[in-house]
Amino acid sequence: MPLIVLLDASGSMNEIIDKEGMKSTGQIVFEDGKEWEVVTDGTSKLHITNQAMKAMIASFSAVERAEVQVSVITFGGTSDARVHVPMNAASDVTWEDYVADGDTPMGAAFRVAKQLVEKREAIPSDAYRPTIVLISDGLPTDTGWQESLNELVSEGRSKKAARMALGIGEADRTMLKKFLGDEHGGYLFEADQAAGMIRFFNFLTMSIAQRSKSPNPNTMPAPKTVLSDLDEF
Repeated sequence: MPLIVLLDASGSMNEIIDKEGMKSTGQIVFEDGKEWEVVTDGTSKLHITNQAMKAMIASFSAVERAEVQVSVITFGGTSDARVHVPMNAASDVTWEDYVADGDTPMGAAFRVAKQLVEKREAIPSDAYRPTIVLISDGLPTDTGWQESLNELVSEGRSKKAARMALGIGEADRTMLKKFLGDEHGGYLFEADQAAGMIRFFNFLTMSIAQRSKSPNPNTMPAPKTVLSDLDEF
């Protein structure tokens, strides 16, 4: 059961989202198209994402009936998208925290994800339907990203992938909805606080677990069903 996660690694992911204990330094920097105040302490979006990814991947080792395989692609810097975790069984993955800086070259991440899904040696024909998850707090900044997104969601094997998205803060909702496609409209989640981000990762974890137990793991569970189980948990 392949899971591909596209993680925003732009400078804005260093923004403090949980301000408990935060202290100002008075220093201002320009990053990811905006001015930011440098602070100490507090909890950033990047920190929450790293911790949530580590916990989620570890939990997949206990999933029964299907082997969850994970690949993580990060996008940040100027025009850089890189494979942070090559496609591998979750039980064999040791999460290493990623860092964030620069702009939001999302189009590059779409191209890397497209190439991965189309490779049958990475995702064989008898694998369950892959899930592609996009997590971002901003707007694509590289040229040609619209074409790369269209190829990912409209052509080849990647067209058939299940998709989810988490929009954090000022993320481009129009772009995220296009990423999802009409049939995936219920899988757009939004978060402005740390609790919302954590809830999304818990939702994603439970969604994959439910699919593994389903008579048809290629079918995505209804969001309401997952949220209901999440609330009970």
